[in-house]
Amino acid sequence: MYETRIEVRLKPHAKNDRINLDAATGSIDIAVTSPPFDDRANEHMIELLSDRLNVPRRVISIIKGGHSRNKVVAVEGLKKEELMRRLQKISDEF
Repeated sequence: MYETRIEVRLKPHAKNDRINLDAATGSIDIAVTSPPFDDRANEHMIELLSDRLNVPRRVISIIKGGHSRNKVVAVEGLKKEELMRRLQKISDEF
């Protein structure tokens, strides 16, 4: 099974939930409305990714940066190319 790891920058307390992929740099910014304490923002980010990527929540995990804005997130079952294609499509919707 595949496991793709991506680096993301999480922005809690945002006005709306948003996933933004900068195609030029490959950076991924995720904004969530949840606050940054009690792991609420992390959980919200995982739920948002699960919903928007159309994958089960259980296949997404935070590998590094649990208490930081900069994180490494693992997504099982998707190759890097497919994951980036889906992220680009989500980002283009905004």
